[in-house]
Amino acid sequence: SVGVTAVGSVVAAGSVVEARLAADPSTTVWLGEAGPSDERLGEILDVQRWPELIQSRLDWDYETENAAGANQTIRGTRGRVLGGCSSDNVAIAYRAPDEDLRAWERLGATGWTPENCRTYFDRVFAKTGLEWAPTTCDVAQAFIEACHEAGFPDLPAIADGSSQGAGRTSLNSRNLMRRSASIAYLHPLASLPPNLEVRLETYAYRVLIVEGTAVGAETSSGILNARREVIVCEGAFESPTLLMLSGIGPAQHLRSFDIE
Repeated sequence: SVGVTAVGSVVAAGSVVEARLAADPSTTVWLGEAGPSDERLGEILDVQRWPELIQSRLDWDYETENAAGANQTIRGTRGRVLGGCSSDNVAIAYRAPDEDLRAWERLGATGWTPENCRTYFDRVFAKTGLEWAPTTCDVAQAFIEACHEAGFPDLPAIADGSSQGAGRTSLNSRNLMRRSASIAYLHPLASLPPNLEVRLETYAYRVLIVEGTAVGAETSSGILNARREVIVCEGAFESPTLLMLSGIGPAQHLRSFDIE
């Protein structure tokens, strides 16, 4: 067993969380990713090659079940690679809209004002990069011009949560080279600090819980015991799946699968 601060799969948020935790030399962080490294993979690094990633070996390629009234299934592209979906999406980047943040604060999310959050968005963008998408598509440019003729203002600033209008999208990239969470916070893997271990091709099976407290994780690399905490950063699909496999979730549903 290894003493760790955090265990889990490295989706976009995980790359940031683990790197920030490891910035404290008093911590020891173990970080598992079910897929391979994203280093030196041209189809990931070149943002314009993102269509090559769909249904590739780097995509979990989920598919929805047919629902009542639906006439098709929907594919759910999810990155099976270091950096998670930030390594296989189209790199579009926005600040949260100011109006949404103000609504959150009215509902009780104290401190989540646009003014308070802007500093943190800026810190992320300083790491990931931010630039306008190129205007290479005649159809897209015609759509933007039509919106302006209809009275929608041009977007005056890049990824500005306070402005509304029509314009090009902004990207987490530099010269159209992807700046994913793993590229911005973990690369190069050969130069990671000694207190941060990244284990690739490693699956997290369940969080180990003793008397209501998470104490580690069972992974394809063995049992890992946490000295301080376990952090689940596996994304919108995998995080609830891992929690349910660990016995956290709707009790009746879990019992039907013989999960305690």
